Amino acid sequence: MTSDHTWEGIGGGTVTVISVAPRIVSVSFDKEFIEPGAWVTLTVMVTNDGPDTVPIQTVQIGLPFDPPISDVEIVSTDLNWGAEKYPKGSLLGSQYGNITSKYPIVEGWQRNFVKGDIRTLKIRVKFPDASMVTFDVKTVACTEDWTIITSDPKSGMVDQQGEYTRPYLILKKFSITMAPTDSVDVSIPIINRNRYPPKGAPSQPNIVVQTFTVTDKDGFDGAISAVNLPLTVKPGETATLKVRVSTSNHPRGTYTISYKITGSP
Repeated sequence: MTSDHTWEGIGGGTVTVISVAPRIVSVSFDKEFIEPGAWVTLTVMVTNDGPDTVPIQTVQIGLPFDPPISDVEIVSTDLNWGAEKYPKGSLLGSQYGNITSKYPIVEGWQRNFVKGDIRTLKIRVKFPDASMVTFDVKTVACTEDWTIITSDPKSGMVDQQGEYTRPYLILKKFSITMAPTDSVDVSIPIINRNRYPPKGAPSQPNIVVQTFTVTDKDGFDGAISAVNLPLTVKPGETATLKVRVSTSNHPRGTYTISYKITGSP
C-alpha cells in the first residue's frame, strides 16, 4: 500500500572551522597602591596568536568595585571599532541570555583581528576611599554573529556575563609606627567582590592568596612576612591577610615598603 501524501526534503550547508587564540599580552597600572581621590591609568594590550583572523575580538575591563560611571574615562584605543563605557544597569548580552549589569564595564572591539597584531585599550578610573580595588580583564574571540569561539582566560574567575575573566587587585597603602626593636602585625583586607554570574553559568570561585612577596624594602632590614597563607576568600566576602613586621635595633626613620600578592584564580 502506498500513499500520495508523503514528502521528503533535501538541503545543504557549510561549516567553517577557524583556529584563533586571543591573548592578553599585558595589563599595567600607573599606581602601585590606592590613593583615594587619585586617578589610576590602566593599560590593556591584547593580540591574536592565530593562525586565522578573528572576525570580532572584544577587550573588556570590568569594574566590580562599582565606581560611578563619571569616575571612569576612556583615554585612548587603537581598536578599529572603538570602545564604549557601560554603566551599572546596562543591558549586556551573554551566552546565558541578556543580563542587567551589576557594575560598570568598558569594552572595545577589533574587527578582522589578524594574527600577530597588538591592540591597546587605555582607561582612567578614580580611586575610591577603599581598602582594595578590583579590575577584571578578558579578551574574547567571536564569529560575525557574536558566537564565542574562545577567550583568554579560559578558566578562573567568572564575571556577570558568565565568562572567564582575570582579576587584578590594587591595595591601600599601610602605615605603622614601631620602636627600634619591635614586632607589629598589619591587617590587610582582601575582598572577593561578587560578580553575580547568571543562571546556568559556572559558579564564581574562591580567591586564594598564596604568596606575599616584598619587592622593595627601601633600606629597611627588618623582617616582613605574611603569617596566614594560604588565605581563602569566598565570593562576596572579605578575609584578612596578616603581615608581621619585625625589627631588631633598627635605625629610626621612615621606609616605603612595596609588595605584591599572588594567588588563584
